[in-house]
Amino acid sequence: MQSNLETGLQLIARLRKNLCVSEFDNILFFNGLTNTDIIEITGNVSSGKSLLLANILAKCILPDKYDDIHIKGLAASAVLINTDCHFQISKLIKIMSTIVADLCKSVNIKKVTNETINKIINGVLDNLIVINCYEKDQFLLTLHTLENIFFYNEKIVILAIDSISAYYWQNRESNDIKSIDSYVFNLIKLIQTITSQYNVITLYTRPSSLTINDVKTKKILFTNFSKELNYVIHLFKSTDSEKHLCLAESRKKKRILNYMINSGVIKWITEKD
Repeated sequence: MQSNLETGLQLIARLRKNLCVSEFDNILFFNGLTNTDIIEITGNVSSGKSLLLANILAKCILPDKYDDIHIKGLAASAVLINTDCHFQISKLIKIMSTIVADLCKSVNIKKVTNETINKIINGVLDNLIVINCYEKDQFLLTLHTLENIFFYNEKIVILAIDSISAYYWQNRESNDIKSIDSYVFNLIKLIQTITSQYNVITLYTRPSSLTINDVKTKKILFTNFSKELNYVIHLFKSTDSEKHLCLAESRKKKRILNYMINSGVIKWITEKD
């Protein structure tokens, strides 16, 4: 008979205070976020999945304020499980530098020195825990150790995985897994048992073979939207224009966003409902 009594760890997890994420990037996450949401970023090769993930992580760990500079970051912590080896700290630093510099310029703050920007960035880099995985068993072991990581750092609000499907073919050969969707679904169930206790958002990337024509012909709108997901972000990078397309879907609504990339920073420029 299963006991209804919660363990000491579960009690501590339930009582811990979590940062409010409801208005975090409310252009992309137009229905708001909750601390247990699951978000999928999908797109074909070189569509910018890792770049968007890095942008979100940058805003997560940057401070809300530094002296008289209102950066409007979450001042939170995040965990990144790096399986594809596409994520680079140097790119994250460049993104954060651009965010701070552009913000100061937009509010007419006199020129911020590189020394100040470096102080801001160096002060928050410890807020990101990067775990590099190189094979399927290491990845699975990392997932099973997440509870310890979350328990000892109550500032963690995001678990990012780039990408969740990296070891699909290895597992398919050894475990007779037929579908990549079922493989991802099983991983989400495992992850959710931990993140739901500690109120941590799960954000992961996975490849897609969809094209921009699928959006234009509305073939993918509201199709195959898993009930476990709160958002699916489809990225379509244009090869003949600086303007790219993003289709953001929640369970009840869709939004088409146009964006540009400047020094690694994704900037939303138009949107349509």
